[in-house]
Amino acid sequence: MSPSFTLTVNGKEESTTAGNILELLQLKRVEPNMVSVEFNGEILDRGAFPSTPLKPGDKIEFLYFMGGGTFDVGARAESIQRPPMSPRPTILPLVV
Repeated sequence: MSPSFTLTVNGKEESTTAGNILELLQLKRVEPNMVSVEFNGEILDRGAFPSTPLKPGDKIEFLYFMGGGTFDVGARAESIQRPPMSPRPTILPLVV
């Protein structure tokens, strides 16, 4: 087992023994296919999770893309009030 060290996950300092991103996700019981990971300011490809080593001081954010809303197909289009479109998807950090 690796020695424990401190890094920042979703804005909170915590101690871990994880050696890479995939191990961190597994320790936190986060499904790798359901999350995007920002590692020290850069979004990682999922394929890089097992090969991205962790070290003290790293900053990790778990990001989930959320969709939502409903559309009544029977309603007239002109009667539907839609919010302005956002140019970027909403990204919310996971709070564990």
